[in-house]
Amino acid sequence: MTAPEKSKQSKQASEVLVRALRAVGILRQPVQRPVVGPKAYVRLWQRLRSLIVLAAIVVGVGIVLAVVVGVIVLGLAFFLENAIS
Repeated sequence: MTAPEKSKQSKQASEVLVRALRAVGILRQPVQRPVVGPKAYVRLWQRLRSLIVLAAIVVGVGIVLAVVVGVIVLGLAFFLENAIS
């Protein structure tokens, strides 16, 4: 194997390694150029994803709030029952 062939092979191996590390999330992905002009729009799947994430956040916050209020009410009822008896 000649020196240029080794260099080419090592360059290909390093490119494969970099692509693998980017796919796993260890290295940062290159930033894609934004679309500008009349073709710049929010895609339907992005809108749906945003709606699902927003609904999940609202439901999650509602569940946490309900648990907190429930614990407070049960705690107060327990203390009131102990105070009465």
